[in-house]
Amino acid sequence: MKTNLVKGQSIIELLVTMALMAILIPAIVGVFIQSREGNAQEGYIKKVQEEFAKTKEAILIIRDRGFENISTNGVFYIKESNNSFYLHQNPPDSSEKPVLSVHISSVYRNSDQTIVSNGGNIDPLTKKITLKVLKNQLFQIDSESSFYLTRHAPNFSLIQTTKADFEKGLTQETSITNTGEIILQKATTEGYYESEIFDLGYSSAINTISPKILTPLKTKVLYQISLVDAQNENCNDTTNNFVGPDGMQDTFYTGTQMVRFEDDGQGFENPGRCFAYKVYLFTEDPNESPVFEEFQLNFSQ
Repeated sequence: MKTNLVKGQSIIELLVTMALMAILIPAIVGVFIQSREGNAQEGYIKKVQEEFAKTKEAILIIRDRGFENISTNGVFYIKESNNSFYLHQNPPDSSEKPVLSVHISSVYRNSDQTIVSNGGNIDPLTKKITLKVLKNQLFQIDSESSFYLTRHAPNFSLIQTTKADFEKGLTQETSITNTGEIILQKATTEGYYESEIFDLGYSSAINTISPKILTPLKTKVLYQISLVDAQNENCNDTTNNFVGPDGMQDTFYTGTQMVRFEDDGQGFENPGRCFAYKVYLFTEDPNESPVFEEFQLNFSQ
């Protein structure tokens, strides 16, 4: 009788143990799997951070080869070829490491040169770079990093202010005084002056343009600029494309202004190599003329 009682207790203990194991094993396995997944995700995040650093370094290398290499807005991907880095529009087919997309966008500044998200004038010397992680099936990580890149080459100036400077251009109902001023001819109410084409030597970014003018009552001065790419490695065969501050042919600059960035490969370009400007003079009184005294260009190569 005692033996049967012991056997009964053993069976009950075995059943209780099996029931406990049925409860505990899935929990233990779940914790183990979650721990492995957590370790894997932690490792992936570390790789993402490494790719952020490597991609930023690659973009700096690309910028240092020439600012025009990062001048086009859009979404790109870093590819390595011949021991250097390049921007491509297609993502890699497959990769064991995290893939980052490179988003290039324009930068705008207000009158005190502070970067603004709305309004302001475009800054042709600065681009915003945003790096984003492409999500994959295993790790739905949402992370990005932004920074700004600027042209770090020195600025250059082109100044026209003397009669000898202006005489290389074209006058229409205007004349050039002995002291180097452009005025309307007598008895005319409007005319223009078109400068020679300046070969800046390299593809250059125009930063600001600054005229020095005098406008008596009932007179005004407007002007436009042209900046185009060289043809056949020089500016001899280029055609001017005069535009205003918004890149349109029917708008005009009125004073010192920053110049918009434009890199669509057609017409006006900034950066570009071949530069010219055109000044329009108007008066309502034929006895009074506006005076164009000087033109100054600030640019970077």
